[in-house]
Amino acid sequence: MKNENKRVSLRLMLAYIESHLEDKPTLARIATAGNVSRSECCRLFTTFGNTSPLAYVQVKRMERAATLLMDSIESVADIANRLSYSSVSHFVQAFKAHHSITPLAYRKQYQRKRAE
Repeated sequence: MKNENKRVSLRLMLAYIESHLEDKPTLARIATAGNVSRSECCRLFTTFGNTSPLAYVQVKRMERAATLLMDSIESVADIANRLSYSSVSHFVQAFKAHHSITPLAYRKQYQRKRAE
């Protein structure tokens, strides 16, 4: 597979992830979007992004969660559900691991900054 074909596949997979964050993309679906095998999908993400596809999905989900907390009045439970987390507590743990702050504290901190 030539480098340009690899980049095209990677762009297709990244676009798929971005548009399907709320559907909890799987490795198989991501690979299918890029017209590559699951192992090739993992190699491409490692080569070009120094991460795994599912770790990249997790980062993008946490970015989306932060945006939703800032820009909406949805509850933390609704955001967790929207992003396909199995439970609110799992979402809170993942959010805190990524942002070093709980979702509610993040929202309050952002609202304070906005008010200033």
